[in-house]
Amino acid sequence: MKASTKDFVEAYKAHFKGNIAEFHQHLVTNYGYTQSSKSSTARKIARLKSIGALPLEAGVSVEHGTVLTGMSRYHKLEDGGVWVKSDVEKSNQLTAFKDAVESLLTNVRQPLSFVSPATTNQDKITIYTIGDAHIGMLAHKAETGNDNDLKIAEADLRGGMTILCEQSTPTHECFIIDVGDWFHSDNQSNTTSKSNNKLDVDGRYHKVLEVGLRLITELIDLALTKHELVRWRSAIGNHDEHSSIMATAFVKAYYRNEPRVVVHDTPNPFMYFQFGKNLIGVTHGHTIKADKLGEVMSVDCEDIWSSTKYRFWYTGHVHHLSTKEYPSCVVETFRTLAGKDAWHSTSGYRSGQDMKAITLHKDFGEISRNTVNINAILSERTKQQGA
Repeated sequence: MKASTKDFVEAYKAHFKGNIAEFHQHLVTNYGYTQSSKSSTARKIARLKSIGALPLEAGVSVEHGTVLTGMSRYHKLEDGGVWVKSDVEKSNQLTAFKDAVESLLTNVRQPLSFVSPATTNQDKITIYTIGDAHIGMLAHKAETGNDNDLKIAEADLRGGMTILCEQSTPTHECFIIDVGDWFHSDNQSNTTSKSNNKLDVDGRYHKVLEVGLRLITELIDLALTKHELVRWRSAIGNHDEHSSIMATAFVKAYYRNEPRVVVHDTPNPFMYFQFGKNLIGVTHGHTIKADKLGEVMSVDCEDIWSSTKYRFWYTGHVHHLSTKEYPSCVVETFRTLAGKDAWHSTSGYRSGQDMKAITLHKDFGEISRNTVNINAILSERTKQQGA
């Protein structure tokens, strides 16, 4: 077995004298430790130091005003040595995700056994599109023209989904598509992963994760009251390149015993789904130009291309509504319900805020759509509060 982290830390503080080999043997002898090698033990020590679970060596410090981003240390062993490098940010990100999941498991009920809807239409499917949600984004009305925080984001998305479920066709199947950037930031530094852009975020990273994960389950639960089968996809965005993958893993585990929920978990940024003669492509849109998407779809889906007639790309990223028809497909970008952050406000972005439910027929393509904008959501909330 492996020593628990608590046992490992206590043993290190009490018995580690600077010799990795001796400490590794102590773990084997006293804890039945089966970690594969002394090198593995050295790497675990470095990882625990990087996240603050173990103290740094004497003489190692971080200057005031600077941030520890990683550590490198050479450990001399009997048969040579090993360099151990650790990434503080990645360790902290994993810790935050674990904290969020543990909080959810403690405070959020387990999935209910939902009663199937009485009647549903199997010739149609409802597509609920969620534009860049940016859960965790913080904005102040005096600066941006609108307020936004975790509570507002959660209430707006829940309210929008509730109205759309009431308005939409009771199809047998639905597909909730998060087109990417579900989370505003991707780490505890409150930045994007690749560009390292600094972001305005409401609260600690684990709290943002907790709200975002809980909200996904609430939206799926709402859909289960309307549809027999609910599909979910979180596209990988530029703001949540890693968080979106963690969220998908969580949702898949959360509904593991619910056969009525299907989670599309491919790590590929381009995801496809066929419904009758309809072919749907989902991507965030930050890695490719719209005019290239039809060509990509034709290559990726060559096996089913000829069996489809109506081909759609559902994307996000730009926050505004646009529909462009190309020879082989229609590419659509969707608005977000979230208000503007400081950067978008000062850059002149002024797009509307809404959500949509699109109905596709298996033989005839899109036949209808419902839209709920932010004003309708706020009006309904005001009515409920006054009731």
